Amino acid sequence: MSNNTEIALERNALPVLRKIAKKLIHLTVSLLALLSVCFVIMHIVPGDPLQEEQGVPKEVMASLRHKYGLDKPIMVQYATYIGRVMHGDLGSSLRFPSESVTKIISNSFPVSMHLGLQALALALTFGVIFGAWSAYRSNRSVDVGMTMVATLGVSVPSFVIAASLQLIFALYWQLFPVARWDSLAHTILPSIALSIGPTCGIMRIMRASMLDMLSKEWVTMARMKGISEYRVLLVHIIPNALLPVLHYMGPITANLLTGSFVIERVFCIPGLGQWFVLGVMSRDYPLIAGLTLFYSIVLYLIHSFIDLITAAFNKRLSYNEGGR
Repeated sequence: MSNNTEIALERNALPVLRKIAKKLIHLTVSLLALLSVCFVIMHIVPGDPLQEEQGVPKEVMASLRHKYGLDKPIMVQYATYIGRVMHGDLGSSLRFPSESVTKIISNSFPVSMHLGLQALALALTFGVIFGAWSAYRSNRSVDVGMTMVATLGVSVPSFVIAASLQLIFALYWQLFPVARWDSLAHTILPSIALSIGPTCGIMRIMRASMLDMLSKEWVTMARMKGISEYRVLLVHIIPNALLPVLHYMGPITANLLTGSFVIERVFCIPGLGQWFVLGVMSRDYPLIAGLTLFYSIVLYLIHSFIDLITAAFNKRLSYNEGGR
């Protein structure tokens, strides 16, 4: 009996292992292609990372170019960089030589993650609540007002929202600090600014999904059976309506956790977004490539995690509907 059980477990484990192996191969190939494209784009754009070093003697400039390998052929630079990356070395910043790319990521990503998680919590909470309320009050003044607000929130650029929040709540009313990242109070305005767009997007998706659920025959049957409206909403309608929101959570979560370039720049937040902007402006090859690689890995992991949650949620809903 135990032998049969072990054989069954092995047979069930094989497809899972194959799937994991395929995902790892796919991730490796995708990252290699991404690094290659990033490397080519950085080198075909006119200019040089050291061109801002004005007044430096030619001998010193030549020594700097030799130190960073910029005097070597492109293919040699490419092979050298890929070899270092495969050994876990992302190199050092050209603009900030004392800072390695790995150190920059380890110091800055927790800040971006904190900001992103806080904004995600706000977006998910208020987006689901307001979207469900708008659908339940469909075609009434509440629904019309919320629909207009959601459309406006998706349309207005994030830097306009951020500047408006700073003007109203920091300068006029002086309720929160204008910028920086020193205490909990400093996180409120950037989190709100970063969450408004995703909140409005979740509201619109939740509203449409809720309206679809409210028109289902089984909802009418549940009400006819005398089930309370509260139970119909919380147990039957909202859990089913959340599935499209879960699909939308993948890209939103990735964007929020990796940090918003604009929001971090406006509020002077020392996150990854600020470093990426500095890297692009100074043509810092190792910094740009390293952050691009890190962003890609985070995106892949988050999408994979959301896929697992969605699959588990689908199975749970199927089980509940089967037993209804």
